[in-house]
Amino acid sequence: MARFFRAGVLAAAVVALATQAQDRVVNVESEDQEMNTAIATAQSTLDGFLKVMAAPPPAATDFTVKVRVAHGQGAEHLWIKPFRLDKSGFVGTVANDPEYLRNLKFGDEISFTRREISDWGYEEQGVKKGFFTVCVMFKHMPPEEVQMYRREHGFAC
Repeated sequence: MARFFRAGVLAAAVVALATQAQDRVVNVESEDQEMNTAIATAQSTLDGFLKVMAAPPPAATDFTVKVRVAHGQGAEHLWIKPFRLDKSGFVGTVANDPEYLRNLKFGDEISFTRREISDWGYEEQGVKKGFFTVCVMFKHMPPEEVQMYRREHGFAC
Protein backbone atom coordinates (compact mmCIF):
# COMPACT_ATOMS: atom_id res chain seq x y z
CA MET A 1 0.00 0.00 0.00
CA ALA A 2 1.43 3.36 -0.96
CA ARG A 3 1.29 6.60 0.96
CA PHE A 4 1.52 9.85 -0.88
CA PHE A 5 3.63 12.63 0.60
CA ARG A 6 3.94 16.20 -0.53
CA ALA A 7 7.53 17.03 -1.30
CA GLY A 8 9.41 19.85 -2.82
CA VAL A 9 8.81 23.20 -1.26
CA LEU A 10 5.66 21.83 0.38
CA ALA A 11 3.46 24.25 -1.52
CA ALA A 12 2.16 27.26 0.35
CA ALA A 13 2.26 25.27 3.56
CA VAL A 14 5.83 26.11 4.34
CA VAL A 15 7.48 28.60 2.06
CA ALA A 16 5.82 31.90 1.27
CA LEU A 17 7.49 32.05 -2.14
CA ALA A 18 6.25 28.62 -3.16
CA THR A 19 3.42 28.16 -5.58
CA GLN A 20 1.09 25.23 -5.99
CA ALA A 21 2.73 24.54 -9.34
CA GLN A 22 5.94 23.68 -7.48
CA ASP A 23 4.22 21.10 -5.30
CA ARG A 24 4.92 17.51 -6.18
CA VAL A 25 3.94 14.14 -4.79
CA VAL A 26 6.44 11.51 -3.69
CA ASN A 27 5.02 8.01 -3.38
CA VAL A 28 6.38 6.07 -0.43
CA GLU A 29 5.39 2.52 0.46
CA SER A 30 3.66 2.13 3.82
CA GLU A 31 6.39 -0.36 4.82
CA ASP A 32 9.20 2.19 4.27
CA GLN A 33 11.12 1.99 7.56
CA GLU A 34 12.73 5.42 7.27
CA MET A 35 9.38 7.10 6.68
CA ASN A 36 7.76 5.19 9.53
CA THR A 37 10.61 6.27 11.81
CA ALA A 38 10.19 9.90 10.69
CA ILE A 39 6.47 9.75 11.48
CA ALA A 40 7.17 8.16 14.87
CA THR A 41 9.69 10.92 15.62
CA ALA A 42 7.17 13.60 14.67
CA GLN A 43 4.54 11.96 16.87
CA SER A 44 6.87 11.57 19.85
CA THR A 45 7.97 15.23 19.66
CA LEU A 46 4.52 16.70 18.94
CA ASP A 47 3.99 17.95 22.51
CA GLY A 48 7.19 19.99 22.33
CA PHE A 49 6.16 21.47 18.98
CA LEU A 50 2.73 22.43 20.33
CA LYS A 51 4.40 24.12 23.34
CA VAL A 52 6.64 26.16 21.04
CA MET A 53 3.63 27.08 18.93
CA ALA A 54 1.65 28.17 22.03
CA ALA A 55 4.45 30.53 23.12
CA PRO A 56 6.67 31.00 20.06
CA PRO A 57 10.10 32.60 20.21
CA PRO A 58 10.12 35.97 18.41
CA ALA A 59 11.71 34.53 15.26
CA ALA A 60 9.47 31.41 14.97
CA THR A 61 6.92 31.47 12.12
CA ASP A 62 4.99 29.33 9.67
CA PHE A 63 3.75 26.59 12.02
CA THR A 64 2.29 23.70 10.04
CA VAL A 65 1.34 20.05 10.46
CA LYS A 66 1.09 17.20 7.99
CA VAL A 67 -2.05 15.10 8.38
CA ARG A 68 -2.80 11.60 7.12
CA VAL A 69 -6.13 11.54 5.28
CA ALA A 70 -7.38 8.08 4.31
CA HIS A 71 -8.82 7.37 0.87
CA GLY A 72 -9.77 4.04 -0.66
CA GLN A 73 -7.04 1.61 0.29
CA GLY A 74 -4.37 4.25 0.86
CA ALA A 75 -3.75 7.60 2.41
CA GLU A 76 -2.51 10.99 1.34
CA HIS A 77 -0.56 13.19 3.71
CA LEU A 78 -1.47 16.87 3.41
CA TRP A 79 0.05 20.00 4.89
CA ILE A 80 -2.36 21.95 7.06
CA LYS A 81 -1.77 25.63 7.75
CA PRO A 82 -3.00 27.44 9.73
CA PHE A 83 -4.42 25.09 12.32
CA ARG A 84 -5.75 25.34 15.85
CA LEU A 85 -6.90 23.13 18.69
CA ASP A 86 -10.63 22.67 19.14
CA LYS A 87 -12.81 20.60 21.47
CA SER A 88 -12.45 17.38 19.46
CA GLY A 89 -8.84 17.69 18.29
CA PHE A 90 -7.66 20.13 15.64
CA VAL A 91 -9.08 22.17 12.77
CA GLY A 92 -7.03 23.62 9.95
CA THR A 93 -6.77 24.68 6.33
CA VAL A 94 -5.52 22.38 3.56
CA ALA A 95 -2.38 24.08 2.26
CA ASN A 96 -1.83 22.14 -0.96
CA ASP A 97 -3.93 20.62 -3.72
CA PRO A 98 -4.63 16.98 -2.89
CA GLU A 99 -3.56 14.61 -5.62
CA TYR A 100 -5.91 11.71 -4.86
CA LEU A 101 -8.55 13.04 -2.48
CA ARG A 102 -11.37 14.22 -4.73
CA ASN A 103 -13.46 15.60 -1.86
CA LEU A 104 -10.78 18.09 -0.70
CA LYS A 105 -9.02 21.05 -2.28
CA PHE A 106 -6.56 23.77 -1.39
CA GLY A 107 -8.13 26.10 1.18
CA ASP A 108 -10.70 23.65 2.56
CA GLU A 109 -11.02 23.41 6.32
CA ILE A 110 -10.72 19.95 7.86
CA SER A 111 -10.87 18.47 11.34
CA PHE A 112 -8.29 15.94 12.45
CA THR A 113 -6.99 14.19 15.52
CA ARG A 114 -3.57 14.00 17.09
CA ARG A 115 -3.18 10.41 15.81
CA GLU A 116 -3.53 11.64 12.21
CA ILE A 117 -0.62 14.10 12.48
CA SER A 118 2.34 12.57 10.62
CA ASP A 119 4.73 15.53 10.71
CA TRP A 120 5.12 19.09 11.89
CA GLY A 121 7.37 22.02 11.18
CA TYR A 122 8.08 25.70 11.51
CA GLU A 123 10.78 28.18 10.62
CA GLU A 124 13.07 29.92 13.06
CA GLN A 125 15.63 32.46 11.87
CA GLY A 126 15.58 31.06 8.34
CA VAL A 127 16.04 27.42 9.39
CA LYS A 128 13.33 24.78 9.16
CA LYS A 129 12.62 22.86 12.37
CA GLY A 130 10.89 19.48 12.30
CA PHE A 131 9.88 18.36 8.79
CA PHE A 132 11.04 14.81 9.52
CA THR A 133 9.19 13.27 6.57
CA VAL A 134 10.63 15.87 4.19
CA CYS A 135 14.13 14.72 5.11
CA VAL A 136 13.16 11.18 4.09
CA MET A 137 11.54 12.37 0.86
CA PHE A 138 14.76 14.16 -0.08
CA LYS A 139 16.27 10.68 -0.56
CA HIS A 140 13.73 10.05 -3.34
CA MET A 141 14.34 13.33 -5.17
CA PRO A 142 17.02 14.48 -7.63
CA PRO A 143 20.09 15.82 -5.75
CA GLU A 144 19.99 19.20 -7.49
CA GLU A 145 16.38 19.71 -6.40
CA VAL A 146 17.24 18.80 -2.80
CA GLN A 147 20.19 21.21 -2.82
CA MET A 148 17.91 23.99 -4.04
CA TYR A 149 15.43 23.42 -1.18
CA ARG A 150 18.21 23.36 1.36
CA ARG A 151 19.85 26.48 -0.03
CA GLU A 152 16.75 28.56 -0.75
CA HIS A 153 14.38 27.41 1.97
CA GLY A 154 16.47 26.53 5.01
CA PHE A 155 16.08 22.76 5.19
CA ALA A 156 18.98 21.51 7.32
CA CYS A 157 18.55 17.78 6.79
